[in-house]
Amino acid sequence: MKNPFASFGSQWIAKTVTLAVIVAGGATVAVSNLPEPADHVVAHLPAKDAATWGMPLDRYVIVSFGKRDYAEDLLVAKCLSGRGIDWPVPWQDVDQYRGDAQSQTPRPLSGSAASERGYHGQAEDEFSTYLWHRFVAASALPKSQQATEDDCLAQVRVARLSTAAVSGRNQVASTRAVELAGLAYTRALRDPRVTDAGARWRSCLAPAAAEARVGALPADPSGMPSIGVRQLFGTDVASGRVTSAEKRLATADAACQTSSGYRRALYTAEYRLQSRVTADDARILAAATADQPAFDRRLDRIVAENLPAKPGS
Repeated sequence: MKNPFASFGSQWIAKTVTLAVIVAGGATVAVSNLPEPADHVVAHLPAKDAATWGMPLDRYVIVSFGKRDYAEDLLVAKCLSGRGIDWPVPWQDVDQYRGDAQSQTPRPLSGSAASERGYHGQAEDEFSTYLWHRFVAASALPKSQQATEDDCLAQVRVARLSTAAVSGRNQVASTRAVELAGLAYTRALRDPRVTDAGARWRSCLAPAAAEARVGALPADPSGMPSIGVRQLFGTDVASGRVTSAEKRLATADAACQTSSGYRRALYTAEYRLQSRVTADDARILAAATADQPAFDRRLDRIVAENLPAKPGS
């Protein structure tokens, strides 16, 4: 008899289902833990765009709770100001809200990021943090003004910035989309075209790695920065100094990812794997009511229109 598991390929996701299998003699055996097929195409597939790394599940992932809260605070402050109450929400470094998606799966190093900060992450703006802590410590309004504050908050949520996009079914869909995106990324790394491109990337970057004396390279870019790179350049500390040597290696890394075909292969594999989900997951995603990237762009507009000037600028 043919093995009933033999045909399960990359379009199956492990979930508990039960299948009746007919075996010799006519007996029926219930087999549990068979993978459920990912045979439902994700709705609203975006156009492929490797430059922005746009993915099918992006629509469902809440980008930034922090940005939504800040946008709401700015609108409430504007409402209160119109009623003669000063609630000075301070300037903030809005870059801190970019890509803090609950979320994002790792993305290949870009040339611009490599030339700007090497392998270091985005450093926190200490002045922005200071301003926010100072505001929070003194932000409570007196009881005589709290009713007005509550009224402004209610008006903002009804007329300008509903909480619906980040609550209820949208949160559930976001959580599941993040999980599915992580699974797709892990599986994409094992795609033969991706591993082949990873080997080419390694050969391409070897001379620059030898010059930088960072030790052995990982099998593919997903292992960067390697232990040797982290130790040599101190990349685990975002606020640390970024040397020209680090930038040279990172820039070469990004260039090799492109020339080896790694970026293209990974994007293609990841997009394909995100495009199909199981029936259960399709129902969870279909229940979402918000287009999260569109909502995030709306937040960007609100913040840009109401952002206070940076003190001293």
